[in-house]
Amino acid sequence: MPNTLGIDCQAERLVSVASESQLADELREAQAGPVHILGEGSNVVLPDRLVGVTLRVALRGMEVVERSQERVRVRARAGENWHGLVRFCIAQRAYGLENLSLIPGTVGAAPVQNIGAYGVELADFVEQVRVFDRQRGAFATLDPTACEFGYRNSLFKRAPGRYVIVELTLRLFARPQPVLSYAGVEEELRRYGIERPHPAQVSTAICRIRRRKLPSPRRFPNAGSFFKNPVLTSAQLRRARLDGVPQWPEDGAAAEDEGARIKVSAAALIDRAGFKDVRDNGVGVWPRQPLVLVNYGAAGSTEVRGFAARIRAEVERRFGVSLEQEPILL
Repeated sequence: MPNTLGIDCQAERLVSVASESQLADELREAQAGPVHILGEGSNVVLPDRLVGVTLRVALRGMEVVERSQERVRVRARAGENWHGLVRFCIAQRAYGLENLSLIPGTVGAAPVQNIGAYGVELADFVEQVRVFDRQRGAFATLDPTACEFGYRNSLFKRAPGRYVIVELTLRLFARPQPVLSYAGVEEELRRYGIERPHPAQVSTAICRIRRRKLPSPRRFPNAGSFFKNPVLTSAQLRRARLDGVPQWPEDGAAAEDEGARIKVSAAALIDRAGFKDVRDNGVGVWPRQPLVLVNYGAAGSTEVRGFAARIRAEVERRFGVSLEQEPILL
């Protein structure tokens, strides 16, 4: 099974679905047994063997469905490559996704994780998500509220196996509204003498930053960020041992507010827990970004999960903070 972590996984039965009718038929036929849904295998930790039916969603198509002076509605099918959608939107003068450039995976996988990067989240632009609801055996359309988006989270992640995403409708900007507040983005643009960037230039800058910081899955198999930044309440923060560990209020709230939720740098926790550039059984921490675990050799699912468990245990022991991993375990 192809996957960006490079785990050698065998599927009992693998089916590529290219239409909604085929998808519905396959899901109804496999209703009694295990079903696994995969796009490009970019945000999962696969086992050595997938029992049951594995469906690769290959629905294709992207289009602008409506344009006004302020907004552009874009519809994309689940099997399209995410970065391909970002480039399509820029070319169609539909703006807002630039900071999400070069994120691996498919359009259908993006809402599951509520992908985010450099100050932008997918949830900011979702108008509706079309799904096949396996519990009801029918297609349905969910609005953003029903999707229950959160930080690297969603209804689709909390109810694994129930929904299969088939289409995404986004409400984007008709005029450029660049987000340059995230550290390093504006500096990258100024390095090339760009002070009033076009969205295409923002996308290019984000791609350059990502390529410098993150390993290419083709050369160094990985699943992107393996851990989320912990989000702590004020009470949890007081109990934790975080002297000098970078932290910031979530959603711009005042840090001194008793109800504030504080994000803590997972990268700093991993680094200070002693895992900088550590390797074990073919799995290691990427030296330029501690959030990324790399399969340097022929590591399998057991080795990857074991190394991740070591990191979580040591961070918990030293800092009193629990790390939650981003990739989905199948």
